[in-house]
Amino acid sequence: MAQATDINAVRKLGAKQRLEWIERIRATIYDEEPAVDPAMVAEMERRFQWARANPEKCLTQEQFDAKMRSSA
Repeated sequence: MAQATDINAVRKLGAKQRLEWIERIRATIYDEEPAVDPAMVAEMERRFQWARANPEKCLTQEQFDAKMRSSA
């Protein structure tokens, strides 16, 4: 469960202390492994297999970019 933070207490900290807390928080964000849903991985693999089996139905990067530019 998330812990509540008293914003007024944070505001009373000096700038250096607040920056140190920001660095601590940032470290916890980047240290965590992103959660990957197994169903999402399976769906991406299914789509990759389909694309490899049906290259004539796929767009090149250049074709995709042109299509996106024309629909904007």
